[in-house]
Amino acid sequence: MSRIIKFAKPGGPEVLEFIETQVPAPVRLKFALRSKQSASNRAESMWRNDEYIEPVKFPAGLGYEAAGIVDAIGPDVTGFAVGDEVNVIPSFSMNQYFTYGEVITVPEYRSRETPENRFRSSKRRRRG
Repeated sequence: MSRIIKFAKPGGPEVLEFIETQVPAPVRLKFALRSKQSASNRAESMWRNDEYIEPVKFPAGLGYEAAGIVDAIGPDVTGFAVGDEVNVIPSFSMNQYFTYGEVITVPEYRSRETPENRFRSSKRRRRG
């Protein structure tokens, strides 16, 4: 189970609510990230108020950036292993993915290892 933040209508912080949800198994080219950090910026505020560059599909998640530890990987994920420290790059629609949650699902192609983790994990994969 994971707590995530969702909202069902536009508004201020009072529209946000914690939702307890089952974390689905990651599907093709996606992985589950145990979020350790998330950022809040103007995009999230505009999104929450339904004033962003695309309309919000309710109920909606929130968040565009995150960092954490890979918790599970889906089929065809080749760039990460469980335990890797990863940053999520904000370059997708918040209608597709959101980052405010304890465990979130994100696409592999929009994530990168943290610099401190890059050498450790690539060395581990070379050994097999």
